[in-house]
Amino acid sequence: FIVSTNHYNETLSENSAFIYKIDFNGKILFEITDKNISHVNDIFILKNGDIILFGNDDKGMAFAKLDFTDKSLDKNYKIEGLNTEDYFDVISGNDEYDLFITRGVSIYGYNNEKKQLVEVLNYIDSDIEGNVQGAFPINKDKIICQIYNYNDQNSDEVQSKNYFLKRADSETLKKVQEKQLLTVAGIYVDYNFSSEIIKFNKSNDKYRVKVIDYSKFNTEDDYNAGSRELNNDLLKGNVPDILLLNTE
Repeated sequence: FIVSTNHYNETLSENSAFIYKIDFNGKILFEITDKNISHVNDIFILKNGDIILFGNDDKGMAFAKLDFTDKSLDKNYKIEGLNTEDYFDVISGNDEYDLFITRGVSIYGYNNEKKQLVEVLNYIDSDIEGNVQGAFPINKDKIICQIYNYNDQNSDEVQSKNYFLKRADSETLKKVQEKQLLTVAGIYVDYNFSSEIIKFNKSNDKYRVKVIDYSKFNTEDDYNAGSRELNNDLLKGNVPDILLLNTE
């Protein structure tokens, strides 16, 4: 991994449990080795300039703060309101959010003042077909990312392209909002089903389908949280137009 920061005017990279501080000429200034860290998934920068590692230690997934003064890692570092479960990527923040995470079919921004995650992009709602990787939010209206797509559902061949995503203009949003909305709810809605929904939404002029995947409520400690949330909604009368019992 490589990340640059104006705060320290240097470049950082990592290789498994070895973290190096490197200047712009490629010279290694120092390295940190921690035998309890088996892998570093992401290195990201908070809005305040702190450099944080996200990876595996002897207790599971964890955050650690890089300390340039002591040339060490603070492995007791916590981000309040943010756990380490089920994140695909953790991404450096911008002027609006302290950091971003990708999880399921969404990108979330983390607000340090409110100590909460806010969904800033839902791939299905935005008609993005494929697996989004390496997302980099430039600002609240623009995101650079790479999207992986299977050529067809029966093929193992994968295509990847770089995309520049931007917020839809008011005219496009008006056309979408004028369509009749249908809701589909389930737990662990699979890739092929989601792809068909996106194709339908792109081609149909009258209806638009919104997918609610209750698996987003599941946690590392409770894999049944989504099921309970769905049952609670049904008991409250929040019944979707279509309820998925099995998407296969």
